[in-house]
Amino acid sequence: MTSSDKGSTSDDAGRWLREQRERRGIRSQAELARLLGWDKTAVNNYETRGTKMPNDRAKQIADFFHLDVITVRRNLGLWVPDDDASAMDNAERQLDENEQLAADIRSLAESDRQAVTAIVESLKKNAETRAREGEGNG
Repeated sequence: MTSSDKGSTSDDAGRWLREQRERRGIRSQAELARLLGWDKTAVNNYETRGTKMPNDRAKQIADFFHLDVITVRRNLGLWVPDDDASAMDNAERQLDENEQLAADIRSLAESDRQAVTAIVESLKKNAETRAREGEGNG
């Protein structure tokens, strides 16, 4: 499931906001609006009409209700980063490997660095040739 699929529906988001408000003893949409410095129709639109809340207001809700902003965004149907950290872990691991490879190449004598560069250029040309040939077969 992608992060764009994880959000709640608009009805769910409105229901969640109303539950958070009522759980904290805030009896009316108007009272919440006053406490947040919003127009009361905005709260009504978020709770009952499925109006999508802007990012800055989601952050304000998180701060006001003392909730994690990711939790708030998820419950309001807004974009949140993927829960699966493996993509980030893989990217970091690849970056570490690339940095190590670059350090290894920098530590070589100049003539060896030139040889590595020539090999890499040759491999790139081979890959480009294979890609062009593959395009003709597709």
